[in-house]
Amino acid sequence: MMIIIFLEPRAFYIQSHDDTLCNRDIIRSFDCKDDVWQSFLSWSQIPDLSDLVYVTDEPEKRFLDLSQNFTIIEAAGGVVENPNGDLLMIFRLGKWDLPKGKVDAGETTQDTAIREVEEECGIGGLIITNTLPPTYHVYQDSSNSWILKKTHWYLMQAETWQHLQPQTSENITKAEWVPRKDIHKKLKGAYRSIAKLLTIYYIKST
Repeated sequence: MMIIIFLEPRAFYIQSHDDTLCNRDIIRSFDCKDDVWQSFLSWSQIPDLSDLVYVTDEPEKRFLDLSQNFTIIEAAGGVVENPNGDLLMIFRLGKWDLPKGKVDAGETTQDTAIREVEEECGIGGLIITNTLPPTYHVYQDSSNSWILKKTHWYLMQAETWQHLQPQTSENITKAEWVPRKDIHKKLKGAYRSIAKLLTIYYIKST
């Protein structure tokens, strides 16, 4: 089992001994007996360090231990295709991204995902066709408190090709239908968590 927590552009891996390390530049922390929160803090405070792998017999438990130190925000978003098989992507704050946003009180994550796509891209007629694994990223707010955002992802189908209208009030300057052959080009300028999500669970599976 492997859980990836992104502190863009770096990543903190919590994984079992059986998982393969795929990046030779990763700082390896085998059979780690240090507290997972202290390991994360030490790593986070040295920005020149690359990815860190925290190897443990209990990755899920260690992730839960780590989570206790964060304020957790639930979000949801969509990986949306049109009838031509093109992928909906947005350009926000200098990076290629996917439409997503915070879950409002009383909403299901499915409702949030559809609402955010509709609001951020100006389209409708969306149907959820599958569930994708969540992504996790962390940051510090204005008071230096640590926030962990868990984003639930849903594969969606737009019933018709529709003109896109980016929601500029949310710092979205572009919304595009990206042909499959061009997705990799966009991922070079995407948030790392988005690139990982699309590379592993979308491009490889379709």
